[in-house]
Amino acid sequence: MKQLFPLLLVFSLCANGYGQTRLFISGGANTTTEFVAEPNLNPGLGNNFISTGTDNVNNSIGKYLRLGLTIEKRLYGPYYWITGLKINQAGYNYASSNSYTDTTNTTYTTKFTSSLKTTYVSIPLLIRVNLYNANTLYLDFGLMENILVDAKLKESVQYYSNQNLYQQYSDQKNIANYLSRFSTCFYFEVGFAVRRLGISAFFQSNAFGSSTDFSSHWNLQPNQSYFLVYFQNFYYHTQGINLTYRIR
Repeated sequence: MKQLFPLLLVFSLCANGYGQTRLFISGGANTTTEFVAEPNLNPGLGNNFISTGTDNVNNSIGKYLRLGLTIEKRLYGPYYWITGLKINQAGYNYASSNSYTDTTNTTYTTKFTSSLKTTYVSIPLLIRVNLYNANTLYLDFGLMENILVDAKLKESVQYYSNQNLYQQYSDQKNIANYLSRFSTCFYFEVGFAVRRLGISAFFQSNAFGSSTDFSSHWNLQPNQSYFLVYFQNFYYHTQGINLTYRIR
């Protein structure tokens, strides 16, 4: 609760301060989500995947959704203070395989899959610039404080001999307790509004996150798990579209 107190204080001050106040509800989706991970470089762990550098995992439109309640408080002139409460998602989907043929002409293939879907409750701490003071075009920029509430990981590895499955391992669970619960991200949004309706495009860059080792609670070995190899340290970028409606 000590970590939440400054956020709740700012939220309260904004909600009860002076100046014109307007309320908005919003919904949207990420058009792209890019996870950037730094792999665990312990010998042998990355041999099934990528053993050096970083790995980027991209996902397309509509997979991760966003909902929000926004409070807009006028400071002076065209400048506004923005806060509220948002629910947003991010994640990745990964699949790969590798094969080799031995001296008896038998082909062995290993197929890996990994998917992660995280859900955050976020508190925006933004400045809005109402361009030309016309309530039509606006820019939002600042920080968002994120609290991780859910992280569903699902992974599998399958072993084939001449395309015949002979062994497989899989597991899925909520791993939120093994990830960083609190993070801060930079947020930028540009929007267009007509009367009560608005549409905007946003970019969000999340701060560095980390995970603790949960291999003893996972049905895949560390060298079989894409997440355990790569996601000791990671961050992500998202961009997408929001639709807003002014309710007051």
